[in-house]
Amino acid sequence: MNKIHFGLVIFLFLIISCSGNTSDSNDETTVDEDIENITSSLNKTTSLFSGLEDGEFSTFVKSFAGIQSGNVTSDDWIEDVFSGLEDFVDADATEDNRRFDFNAHAGTYTYNHNTGGWSQSSSANSIVLLFPSSESASDNDMALTLSGYQDGTANIDGDSYYLPTSFLIVAEKSGTEIFKFHLKEINYSNDPDFPLPTVVDLDVYTAPVSYTLTFNRSSSKDFSLGFSLTNEDELITAFELALKLAHDDYDNLMEEDLEKLTGNIQLTSDLTLEFEAELGTLFSLNDPSENQINTMITCNVLYNGTNIGELEYVEAEDDIFIVYKDGTSESASRYYEKFAEDIEAIFFPFAGDWVDF
Repeated sequence: MNKIHFGLVIFLFLIISCSGNTSDSNDETTVDEDIENITSSLNKTTSLFSGLEDGEFSTFVKSFAGIQSGNVTSDDWIEDVFSGLEDFVDADATEDNRRFDFNAHAGTYTYNHNTGGWSQSSSANSIVLLFPSSESASDNDMALTLSGYQDGTANIDGDSYYLPTSFLIVAEKSGTEIFKFHLKEINYSNDPDFPLPTVVDLDVYTAPVSYTLTFNRSSSKDFSLGFSLTNEDELITAFELALKLAHDDYDNLMEEDLEKLTGNIQLTSDLTLEFEAELGTLFSLNDPSENQINTMITCNVLYNGTNIGELEYVEAEDDIFIVYKDGTSESASRYYEKFAEDIEAIFFPFAGDWVDF
């Protein structure tokens, strides 16, 4: 497989050299230590992921929807509670004007436990819903607030529509914030047929886990996507992707027009996969060989910035192998099977069984 670009090696060398580490310069690890480091990093990721399942937001979702082993048991109750809000939504005006009139809908909407209906009171700059957090709740202990709504015009198939450009949604249970969806910015292109996003800046919080998503179209053929997931400021996972297209005729894009994909995936702050894929050339081949696949897709495994192995496709096993720095190799399933099963166990209450290797 291809080696890391010389400039990147120099960059990493400078970072490591200037990091202030005054310990002995011989920090070379053994393959056994690398294996242990990979395993420990994946275990740490799994542990941090558990915040998605046992945090305040997940607890609310399970209680609100009556989720058991991936099955929703309170869907009829949810439909009954929110069906009354239709009386306050001017769907016809939204359809006719192709615009959601935020100001016309601003107000506080309160669920009435006795009648099963809703009442509205005035509010100048937000839409607030007050409702019970579960089928067994006797009061409106949930508050969902939509504020800061802004929109802009965009042309879709020759017609002008208003699309959201920023807004903030916050959910509080008994006065404690458990969810936040903050669309800070989204800009759309002026493409005549469909307005593709050119910039997206989004933050999401599902207590105690935070998500950050950024997207940028730097040219009609160049796209970048960044994502991070943290549990109270500790990194769970993150990735950065850059995609280059062969042309910008989006209506006629084929697989081989996905020219090049590069990026990195972080699992906690220690373990990183850096990859580069010549997708256009690979997709243009009828039946690529093992050597062609491994030449056109390279992936390095780094621990604390140091290359400790590479991932390669082994056709005879129809599997991905990790090749360690001493030349030995084994199926990467040693790591990904247990990791996927651990993640499945965390999300089992929501999704049920879904991993099958």
